[in-house]
Amino acid sequence: MKLKLYLYLSFFFINRAFCQEFVVIDNETLDFIEDVRYELFFNKKMVYADYCNNENKTILPKNIVFDTIVLNKVNFEKKTISKENISNIILLKEKIEILNEIVVTNKKNEIILGEKNRFVKRRSNGLSTDNSYGLTFENKTNKDLEINKIGFFVEKIKYKTAYRIEIYEFEEPPIKIGIQEAKLGNLITSTDTLYLLPNQKNEIEYIFDKEIILKKQPIFVFVELICHLDENDKSFEPNIKEISKIKFCLSNNSNYFAKLIDANTSILTENMININAWLTNDYFNSFYSKPHKSSIVTPAILLYTRKLD
Repeated sequence: MKLKLYLYLSFFFINRAFCQEFVVIDNETLDFIEDVRYELFFNKKMVYADYCNNENKTILPKNIVFDTIVLNKVNFEKKTISKENISNIILLKEKIEILNEIVVTNKKNEIILGEKNRFVKRRSNGLSTDNSYGLTFENKTNKDLEINKIGFFVEKIKYKTAYRIEIYEFEEPPIKIGIQEAKLGNLITSTDTLYLLPNQKNEIEYIFDKEIILKKQPIFVFVELICHLDENDKSFEPNIKEISKIKFCLSNNSNYFAKLIDANTSILTENMININAWLTNDYFNSFYSKPHKSSIVTPAILLYTRKLD
């Protein structure tokens, strides 16, 4: 969203006047929830109804006498709050979560590797020209897997975007606790130049035209930006809000690696760090607790594979 959550937190802690102002936030992703309907009741009778502001605080009308507010949103649990208990930040919980990890489909021997949990909009990341982040994938089955297709999820594309997909050998599997740097091996495959087109969004699929076998050794997958193109197919740099972005989703794994910015040089580190393992370890050491689940995310990338007989 356009406005950052910490700005609201700062404002609310400073301004606590009884003005009935609040924002509605997803309890997992900490994103704004769009199109939330609220209803005001007095003595169990509805006296007013409207929709919450999608990107800013919602201000309740001062001329309405009420004792209870009810918030409704499709796929979220309804929430009822008495007037005196309305807080500046109201958290709603989604009813159903999409499960992740290995998914076995109806098609014979087909297995989808990756996570497709809830997307975290504020964590979407632009495609990188220097392969600064990617995912490792492991074969946890008892058979070799043939990789047929890759899918990755994008925010709505503004400009035509040239990109390629690269897959590398990965020398060691990721650990679950602590810090681990990525160790890339040989390049397995690199696609020709591919294109994202304006107004494309959600899942982008690419079918591999060569045999790629995933054995027991993990692989590392990049989606690499080549350039953005204007209306005349000339390379240019759009503003940060209009670059092509991969969606990120909540994660239960530690297979997302990225380069970090060196505090001394302000440039990207040469090696990549196991981000979720690093965050978890840092929180345990600093706060003796787990990070909020919205901090543990991963690029939304899926591998479509077939188990070989």
